[in-house]
Amino acid sequence: MQYGTVTGRFLAAVGDTATDTDRNPDEVPLVGKVTFTADLPKGRALQVVGQKATILPVPITCTLDTQGYLVQNGVRSVNLIATDTDETNPRDFTYKVTFTGLTYAGTPVSYGPFSIAVPAGQTIDLSVVAPVTSSNGVPIIRGEDGRTGAPGADGRDGRDGKDGLPGVNAIANDDANATLIATPGTATNSALASFGMSAPPISNRAQLITYGHSFLAEQGLADASRYWARRLAKALGLTYPTSDGGAANDLKRAIGGSSIGDTLGRVGGATGFGDPQVPRWVPGTKALVVLQCLMNTLRLRGATDLDLRSATNYGRAMLAILSASEIIDDSDPRITKSTGTAWASQTSGFPLNGSSSYNATNGAYFEYTVPSNRDAYIVTLSRGGGTAGVIVDITDQTAGTVLVSGLDLSNQTISASGIYAWRTPASARGHVVRFTKTGGSALNIDAVLPVSLTPPPVLWMKEPYLANYAASTQFPNGSDAAVNSFNAIVDLLAAEFSNVIVADPNQFGYWDKTTDILTSDQVHPNEKGHFDLARTGIDAIRAWQTRKALALV
Repeated sequence: MQYGTVTGRFLAAVGDTATDTDRNPDEVPLVGKVTFTADLPKGRALQVVGQKATILPVPITCTLDTQGYLVQNGVRSVNLIATDTDETNPRDFTYKVTFTGLTYAGTPVSYGPFSIAVPAGQTIDLSVVAPVTSSNGVPIIRGEDGRTGAPGADGRDGRDGKDGLPGVNAIANDDANATLIATPGTATNSALASFGMSAPPISNRAQLITYGHSFLAEQGLADASRYWARRLAKALGLTYPTSDGGAANDLKRAIGGSSIGDTLGRVGGATGFGDPQVPRWVPGTKALVVLQCLMNTLRLRGATDLDLRSATNYGRAMLAILSASEIIDDSDPRITKSTGTAWASQTSGFPLNGSSSYNATNGAYFEYTVPSNRDAYIVTLSRGGGTAGVIVDITDQTAGTVLVSGLDLSNQTISASGIYAWRTPASARGHVVRFTKTGGSALNIDAVLPVSLTPPPVLWMKEPYLANYAASTQFPNGSDAAVNSFNAIVDLLAAEFSNVIVADPNQFGYWDKTTDILTSDQVHPNEKGHFDLARTGIDAIRAWQTRKALALV
């Protein structure tokens, strides 16, 4: 069983007392209890894959010590069953964190619950991941500017100052990411409103590339410059809509009506969607990738277990492609296949590069030597609901250890079949990792995706709430609750991929479902809606850059 670790410290800021010499608010440690509860459907338990065992996760309660630190059994941390391991079913669940009895010096304090993912082998600091609203304060109305006074006399030159900290756009030791986003030094609203700003020649600029549904496919507005992706690109000085200045927008790879499965197919270059084919993603492309691809999926059938699991698998595979240093195809000699029984080729399941290799014989295997300085995603094939998938053992041949026993790739997708990406653990770097078929249907190898050391930034826009989900007969099962369930997938995957920037339009002060939607169809954003989505995106990017500069991500 794999585990993750959670830490945290909680303080109250209270009025200054005479116990110190300054006049600043005092930071007083809180005392109380913190409880972690696995957020599973009612009546569900965790099944240990490959073992005859079922875990009934009960709430785990910790305390805060005299310094405000999270403590269990005298240790300032708590270990929890990992939420992203293939050893449990369901996979990719979350923990609900609740606080009770919080006080400082006997004075009660309230703090609302929130949910977290706990990746295997990682330490999560609650002080960092706890949600913070952008502002709930009272707005201040600014009066008109007064008249300009007479200029004063020039002052004397001051002494040279010390060197400042690295700026947000030039993050120390992270030049690769810093060059991919060039943020102008203007306020967010001013940057978005300004369309006359100068920009470097197209050939010298990074691109903005979109994948997803109609919110990025530019439907509904008379003025194309008002779509949110174009506003974002203009504010950031990125090339969009075209890579060569021509009329065709080859950087807009979003198509109306798309699901997350369709989006994955286009990122990977698969065919057969009945839509115009778009250029596949090429590793090493200098671009900000923009995703918005969950709205149609969540409204199609609602937030069922299979739909959420399928969307999570598709999202992980999509990000693995976008974050890869290269795509190693199934025919590459670096992927070694077992001999004795023949391997065949197939095109179903939307594999990368159009085909994958498979073998239906128990004991068949393929293996790959993981790079010594990074992880890799091994891409195989899973099956849909009601269809038996392959059962595999995943082993570290170099260390002689079992990484996963009895991984069942049944019931992983809402399609008949689909690609499934599995990430090698850090312990397997430089080692030979083998997938061996032990049962079920055929074993597939589609590709291997080594994680790039300098992956491109990916802005994933969460889905905004709609005022009337019943307005669509094609996608009739949406709800605010379904939006929340699918948007949680974005947070989950962002914890796995450090290059993902999460933009949440539903946070306070951004999207307003009563004023941001076209009255004609009650689904697509109007001009104000696109403006609010653009504000959400650029603010998320700037916050992400600041966190990187402060070494918080």
